[in-house]
Amino acid sequence: MYLLSKKLKKLYITIGLIKILLKIVNNIFGITNYLLYIWVSLTNKQIMESNKLIAEFMGLPLVPCNIGTENGDITEGYQHPKVNVPCTADGLKYKYSWDWLMPVVEKIESLGYEFTIIESRCNIKHNTDHSIEELFHIELIGSKIEATYQAVVEFINQYNNKYIKI
Repeated sequence: MYLLSKKLKKLYITIGLIKILLKIVNNIFGITNYLLYIWVSLTNKQIMESNKLIAEFMGLPLVPCNIGTENGDITEGYQHPKVNVPCTADGLKYKYSWDWLMPVVEKIESLGYEFTIIESRCNIKHNTDHSIEELFHIELIGSKIEATYQAVVEFINQYNNKYIKI
C-alpha cells in the first residue's frame, strides 16, 4: 500500500510539473494549444478544493453551517440553488452530477467560449470576432463527466490566473 501511495504521489507531482511547464511555455511563446492527459482520479482533498473553486466561480454565497463536521463546530458552506440547505465543499456534487456541472459549462459558454464534450474528451475554444482559438484539450481515461469536470476546473484555474484573455 505504501509503495502504491508513493507512486501516486510521484504521478501527481509529475502531472503538476507538466501543468507548470505548459503554463511557462504559454507565457513565453504565447502557445495556448496543448493536450493534457490526466490518468489518475482526484483525491478527496483535491475534489474539495476544485469544488470550492467552482462554487466561487459560480458566485455561490458562503453561509454558516455545521454540516459535515465531526465535532459540530459551525463552519462556512455554500448555498447552492439545487439544495435547500448549505453544502460544505465535500457536499457539492459538481464531479458527480450533470445537473450541477452543466450550469458551470453554460456560464463558461456565456463568457464567449465554446465548450465541446465528446466521449471522454473536452475542448474549450475562445470565440472572438476574428477567429476561434483553442485554449486547451483535455482527454482522460474515464467517463465523460470526469473529463468535463477536469476541463471546467482547468478553465477556471486559467481564467483566475489570467492565462485566458477575455
